[in-house]
Amino acid sequence: MKQIFFFALLISSWSLGFAQTEARLRGPRPYKYWNSVQLELLGSGGAYSINYERILVNGRIFQTAIRTGIGMTNSVFGFRAFPETRIPTLLTEQVSYGRHHLEVGAGVTMMNSYNFWILDHSSYGGRLRPMGTLSGGYRYQNPEGRLMLRIAYTPFFRFAKIEYYPDYPKLIHSFGAMVGYAF
Repeated sequence: MKQIFFFALLISSWSLGFAQTEARLRGPRPYKYWNSVQLELLGSGGAYSINYERILVNGRIFQTAIRTGIGMTNSVFGFRAFPETRIPTLLTEQVSYGRHHLEVGAGVTMMNSYNFWILDHSSYGGRLRPMGTLSGGYRYQNPEGRLMLRIAYTPFFRFAKIEYYPDYPKLIHSFGAMVGYAF
């Protein structure tokens, strides 16, 4: 009798193991495409940016990615506007719920400002300065699809005082929207 009970217990636990495997296969799926190109408006790249993203860890629920790009915006000093190139680089973590993803990230945005009015109001120069960047938002993407949409809160914070603009804020609030294509 003990042998029959042990055999029945063994068979039932074996079938439960297969049931868990089947349930995992029906759950969230990892991304089919690991690379993407994105056009972002008002995000970590300024007024607009073109970004490349690569998925580094592609789990069923958690995905880790690195994103870098190049963007442009205008810096306003006094009554004049000057072009500013931005290079955002972020490491992001995504939590997936089917087609819906929550995304958080951190990184640095290198800003190159060209100003005619730096110290003596007559010199022309460019300064490369790093700004910390955070990102938190919502992303819509079918795990097997190519189109993606994202809206995010993307604040900047400065690491050091800017000598030619001492009133530059330590934290700059920013929001962005993105459309992308995965390949």
